[in-house]
Amino acid sequence: MNVDEIQRIAVVGAGLMGHGIAQEFALAGYEVHLNDLTEEKLQQALKNIQANLQMLMGLGIVTREQVEATPNHIHIMPLLKDAVSDADVVIEAVLEDLPLKQLVFQELDQMCPERTILASNTSAIMPS
Repeated sequence: MNVDEIQRIAVVGAGLMGHGIAQEFALAGYEVHLNDLTEEKLQQALKNIQANLQMLMGLGIVTREQVEATPNHIHIMPLLKDAVSDADVVIEAVLEDLPLKQLVFQELDQMCPERTILASNTSAIMPS
């Protein structure tokens, strides 16, 4: 897949790293499907993103227009299949638990189109 063809990003896990990853892709204009286990976690992620954007605007890093437009690019989806079924790129950002990450990738392998690029986010687990 050519980078110019990427339109839809899915982020699996809306916690500390996941919501920030979703925010940055949405800020860049990508359509982002943000997935987590509960509606509550997804709503909290949206609140965190809005707070981050306000802080960035206060620092002069983003404009008011970006703050207003960015949330429109983020679509919360509590069902994994819905979030990833048409994604060009999926970034896994679930808890730092290797068996859980492996399970998520098994599910992604079954649910995503063949063209989908799968990536993982971790701060503690060695990729090897």
